[in-house]
Amino acid sequence: EAGVPAASVVCTPNGVDPDVFRVRRAIEARTSGVAMNYDPHPVKGGDDGLAALAAAHRAAGLPATAFGTRIPEAALPPGVRFVESPSRPELVDDVYNASTLFLQPSRQEGFGMCAVEAMACGCALVTTANGGSDDFAHHEETALVCGPDPTEMAEALARLARDDELRQRLARSGQRFVERFRWASTAERLERFVAERGPAQ
Repeated sequence: EAGVPAASVVCTPNGVDPDVFRVRRAIEARTSGVAMNYDPHPVKGGDDGLAALAAAHRAAGLPATAFGTRIPEAALPPGVRFVESPSRPELVDDVYNASTLFLQPSRQEGFGMCAVEAMACGCALVTTANGGSDDFAHHEETALVCGPDPTEMAEALARLARDDELRQRLARSGQRFVERFRWASTAERLERFVAERGPAQ
């Protein structure tokens, strides 16, 4: 759209460190729970996400852990706890690996790093159709994809809470799929692209 020739463009996706973000608690052995990154910016859909978590708790008794750098101004709904600025080990062990599901409520995303981290750790993903998640969220294959409406998100979460076979299938296929998002392969792709084109003119 900016007039740059396709041959002069390469997609270098974000990556995660597989030595850090990995399954540390067996997918089949986890008890039900959903994690969500909370961001108050309207584009991130944090408040809609909290509403979805509340509805899923009412419908399916699904407990939730929200985390982020800013505590929500409104009182947290029943069944939701908040972890402020978790350390990386805490995020991996006590949030991602302690959860069966991950909710990404964004209205728009460039990529969706937390979703990919959670998938690498064995969470089944529920995400909105936000653009960026198209790289890894394929409906009914690696995730459940829905609209940004809290009711739709809650219904998808409740569905996975009640259907453990589907939850485990999506978690495993998602975890395998995001293995491609590694910093080493991203750097290699960029280096190869630069080397093939030589010095900038």
